[in-house]
Amino acid sequence: STPELPKQTFSVCMSRRDRPFVAKPSAAARARLAAAASARLFVVQEPGPTSFVLKAPLDERKFRVFLGGVHTCSCGAGPEAQPCEHVAFVLTRVFQLDLADERVWQQSLLDSELERLIDDRALAVARLRSEARELAARMEAAEEPASSSAGGEGGPVAQRPIDAENGEPCPICYEAMTAEENEEGALDWCRLGCGKSVHRSCLRVWSDHQASISKPLSCPFCRCGWGERASEGRGARSSRALLARGGSGSSALESRRGLARWSNVR
Repeated sequence: STPELPKQTFSVCMSRRDRPFVAKPSAAARARLAAAASARLFVVQEPGPTSFVLKAPLDERKFRVFLGGVHTCSCGAGPEAQPCEHVAFVLTRVFQLDLADERVWQQSLLDSELERLIDDRALAVARLRSEARELAARMEAAEEPASSSAGGEGGPVAQRPIDAENGEPCPICYEAMTAEENEEGALDWCRLGCGKSVHRSCLRVWSDHQASISKPLSCPFCRCGWGERASEGRGARSSRALLARGGSGSSALESRRGLARWSNVR
């Protein structure tokens, strides 16, 4: 009979990393993670569940990030310099990992860790879509205008209320959106799908990238068609001014939060 593979050996084989496990981040890694916490970047494309294209404001350069057995980024950072600022941005902003999470400073991730990241994000997306559609149905049943939360244009799906208390992030820049921005007309929302809001200035960056790769404008969150190219909108502020000053203005706050959280991992 065929001998059984010892359980301990099987466990070791399945948990092997392409790069050594790092118990604590180095000073250089901490500096890159702190930079990512205050970085102003836009996620303009997601070719796959662990692949992202980032763009810096007022800059034509784009950075292609891939999370995997060994993280890679087109910024030129080698395996020993991972996570670079862009990889760290994806891990902490897009996947919302805390800076105290040991997965954040690893140079590589296990398949099981990647699968958990993907699954957790997919569940969050599905939940938000369901909540947005339920809200739209309730408002329609009550014969309220679909745009009552924005005080303006109508549409088949209502704007999903912004969770300003918990700092709900824009799905492109991943900085918090505020009620004040909504009142000023600086936010738009997906009227054909999830009802989720987005900074108008960020949507224009997303729209320009979609046009550059010959794709129709779609919701950056649920991927439903947006219907038309991004526009200034009533009360919207200048795109260039918003990009220059950092949109929601939360970068400095995020930086302070990020630096404070390092006390948990030193």
